[in-house]
Amino acid sequence: LDGSLWPDGSIALIDFGQTKQINFKFRKQVAELMLRVSEYNQMLGEEEEAKVFLQSLGGFAKDMGVEFLPSAGPSCAGALALWLFDSSRRELPDGYEANELSPNCPVRDVASFPREFV
Repeated sequence: LDGSLWPDGSIALIDFGQTKQINFKFRKQVAELMLRVSEYNQMLGEEEEAKVFLQSLGGFAKDMGVEFLPSAGPSCAGALALWLFDSSRRELPDGYEANELSPNCPVRDVASFPREFV
């Protein structure tokens, strides 16, 4: 958090939040996951194809090192990817919910995130 003065003398607060350096491989994986989320979002009306694609999204998240609890449903990893990279969603597949306080939020079925995510 940085406090600064504007030219008119008023106070400006600039919050950079948490920042972190991540390696090239992980940046590339995150970029690819975001592109896949976008591709999934364009599959409106193609339910069967979207379901298969959602599971591949989940497989990609697992390949990035996300580990899930045994209670996680088959679309949990894909729902998690949507939850992380599509903030416009209110509803997620297979009964998962975007509200992080909901017992149906996919993050509740995550055992651990890779260090790069946190």
